[in-house]
Formats: sequence, structure tokens, C-alpha cells
Amino acid sequence: MKIRKKYCTGLICFLLAFSPLLAQQNRFTIGISGGPSFSNFHGLKQRGVDYKDGNYFAAGVSFQYNLPKILSLTSGFLYERKGGLGQIPFTNAQGALISMGTLELRYDYAVIPLMLRATFGKKVNLFVNAGGYAAFLNSAQQRFLATKLPSISQNTTDAFKRYDLGTSAGAGIGVPIAKVFLISLEARYNLGLVNLISHPSSGDNPLKVRSLNVLLSFCYQLGKR
Repeated sequence: MKIRKKYCTGLICFLLAFSPLLAQQNRFTIGISGGPSFSNFHGLKQRGVDYKDGNYFAAGVSFQYNLPKILSLTSGFLYERKGGLGQIPFTNAQGALISMGTLELRYDYAVIPLMLRATFGKKVNLFVNAGGYAAFLNSAQQRFLATKLPSISQNTTDAFKRYDLGTSAGAGIGVPIAKVFLISLEARYNLGLVNLISHPSSGDNPLKVRSLNVLLSFCYQLGKR
């Protein structure tokens, strides 16, 4: 019993002595992020269709664990819309051109990034980060828009895989406010590596998606590095 009491007393003294040091070396940052997302496809080639960027959005929460010195691990949860717009001709049964229209393919994802970040500076923080992400498909939609024809919208979720994996890299700037708050602006490029088509045919081109996020974040810093 005496040995157990001495052990408990020693453990409590150790924790009390080193808790300030642990707090300084293990700082967490939590925040909310949001902003525009510019998305398109890579690898997709269809005759007569010229795909262009779609202007969408990304928003969610962020988490950061600061390692010693300049490095940190960043993650979070983002709801992001991705996709692209293609210009296509609409013809009648005889093949005559009725109108030029737009084919939009868009996908709503829950995205979980994981990146290593390096931060430089004290009053103003400059940072770069790189890593990857896992994304889970919530819904997919295909829309046809033309000036002389009624618009058509189809739910195509079942035609695509329910996940995507890719690489991410970005850079940004952060400004501390009142010691515990931080506002940052980041540009992040995401490159999808998975063919999103559920059952591709041998002659199909792969459908992969990429996006550029411009994220404005408001963060709360817990403890010190």
C-alpha cells in the first residue's frame, strides 16, 4: 500500500512539473473554413465536348496539431462540390443543329484531408502544405442546359464510385489576432487519382476530377507551440 501511495504521489508530481512543458509543445488549432472551388476533369476526352472549369464551393472545419519547431499536421472535414461544364451541340432527329448547350457534371463530396504543413514567421505566418485526401460521394448530378430547349436534370449517383483519393498541395498566409485567434487565406490544389466511373468499359477514358480551393479560415489556437 505504501509503495502504491509513493508511486501515485510521484506520478502526480511528475505531471504537475511537466504539464506546462507539455502544453507548450502540444498546441492544437481548430477553425472553420470556406470559399470558392474551381473544378474540372483530367483524363476525360469526349468527341465534340469541350470541358471547362465549374465554379463551386467548399466549406467545413479544420484541425491542426503543431509539432515542435515549424511543422504541423493538418486535417479536417470539408463539404466540397466538384465537377465541370462541357459545351455540346444539340441536334434534331435529322442531325441538324438546334442549339449549342451546356452539359454539367457535378459531384458533392465529404472530404477528409491530411497534410504536413511548414509555417514560417511570427507576426505574419507564411505556410506551405502537402499531403493527400479521401473523399466520399454524397450525390452526383448531370444537367443539360440549352437556350431553345427545356433543361434536364438527372441523378447519376449510382453510376459513380462512392469514394475518391488524391493528392493535395497548397500555400497561404495567416495573421494572428488577440493571441489566441488566427485568420488565414490558403490556395489548395487537389488532384484526384481514382477513375470515378463505377463500371468503365475497355474503351472509356478515365474520369478523374481536380479542384482549386481558395479557403478563408478563422481559427482558435489552444496552448502554445
